[in-house]
Amino acid sequence: PVDKRLITAFLPMLVSVITLLFLIRRKRSLDWSALLPLLLSLSLFTAPFGWVFDHALLVIVQVLLVARAWQPAIRTSTRFEIALWLFATEGALLGMRYAGFRYHHHYFWLGFLFLLISLRANRLLSPGCPYGFVTTARGSSPPP
Repeated sequence: PVDKRLITAFLPMLVSVITLLFLIRRKRSLDWSALLPLLLSLSLFTAPFGWVFDHALLVIVQVLLVARAWQPAIRTSTRFEIALWLFATEGALLGMRYAGFRYHHHYFWLGFLFLLISLRANRLLSPGCPYGFVTTARGSSPPP
């Protein structure tokens, strides 16, 4: 008999591997500036351990979202919405810290929240694209 705890320990890795295989089988080049925030957020959310130290990876997600949002062709309202989501998240984290939430398991939701923010940002920054991220045929460049 297989221990159920062992199966649940490998479940997050299985979700990540399936996602990676799905992306590889699409046989298209990917816009990594749009896809990397999704993958980092998903990997953090599905990690078997919820260490707060791993949240440093979310800095990359935030920098990529801000860099994409502050390109010249992006509307001010889009920039404002993305910045609002990021500031609200940081405010919630600070509020939780000052309210006494100091343990790792209190922040399990952070990876999932950044996944949702990344999906919303991709839909705003790349309207009409499947799954909210830009895919292009190999050898061509992504649309502006």
